[in-house]
Amino acid sequence: MDRASGSIAHPPYFDGNNYGAWKAKMKSFLWSLDERVWSTVVHGFPKPTKKIGKGDEETTILKAREEWTTAEVTHSTNNQKGLNALFTAVSSDQFEYISGCDTSKEAWDILQVTHEGTDTVKGAKLQMHTLQFETLMMDENETFSEFYAKLCVIVNACSSLGEKIPEDRVVKKILRSLPQQFQPKITAIEEIRDLNTLKVQELIGSIQTYEMKHLALKKSKTVAFKVVNEEDDGHSNEDCSDEELTILTRRFMNFLKNQDPRSRDSKGINSKNRFVNYTDGYGHISSECANTLKKQKDSKNKAMHITWSDSESEFRLSFMLLRRIHDKLNLRIAASFSILPVADLWHN
Repeated sequence: MDRASGSIAHPPYFDGNNYGAWKAKMKSFLWSLDERVWSTVVHGFPKPTKKIGKGDEETTILKAREEWTTAEVTHSTNNQKGLNALFTAVSSDQFEYISGCDTSKEAWDILQVTHEGTDTVKGAKLQMHTLQFETLMMDENETFSEFYAKLCVIVNACSSLGEKIPEDRVVKKILRSLPQQFQPKITAIEEIRDLNTLKVQELIGSIQTYEMKHLALKKSKTVAFKVVNEEDDGHSNEDCSDEELTILTRRFMNFLKNQDPRSRDSKGINSKNRFVNYTDGYGHISSECANTLKKQKDSKNKAMHITWSDSESEFRLSFMLLRRIHDKLNLRIAASFSILPVADLWHN
């Protein structure tokens, strides 16, 4: 069995890495041996003593092993159980630090100072983690689970340094850190729930449910952008799911239905030569007029600086997907859409 994974019978293994996690596991293991074992690790085991002499000649000396009481023997046994567990748990390199210890408290304190530092160092680390806690914000492109995992690392680090962050503070921090798309849910929670008594797990479940039900559109758009990026990178052989294809195809159809049929005619090839202008008394074709050509050139240059609208973006994304899986689509789909062939659309 891998010692690093831990077990009920053997203490968690420590090789010098991730002391905070090992400390929490080891505390639980020592407590499972006996509550008095953990108490001895924390408070120590003073060796039994007795007083001899009277008056000014009274002195204190260590008791002989045979003179120990039953309670003192039990206390010593608990100390040895804790010390044995610590000796067994650490690697040979870490054992060098505690090999000369006689009590479990002494060994525990040495490992703690070695890997966490003195009180001054612990205070500096705690301030650093507190700053990370206050400044951490959820990014719009990450899921709530990813954000909460990073928050848990900071909270647990503070706890291992002796500063446990209250649950109500964690709840309020989560609500402050969510991006704008969660604002309706934040408002609802703040209006109907008491943030001072709301449990973190309840809040997590509520936010994850909202994320799955109401932010699916954003996720599908992200999938579409991913498809476009893969197309640009030359990875055009991967298949998309039927669900993604259905969603994007429906958008493509809705876009075409919403288009003004007159707009195509106004930009069509035949409409260019439909009217005749007369300039200075001379008649000529509109498409050949120098003024018309100059206006068209200026309009084309200006159009290059216009940002796509959301509908145009969705059309282009949908069309990129349709083009990518063209070999899987039946050509009758194009006929049912009442559009030009795929090749003509692409070049237009």
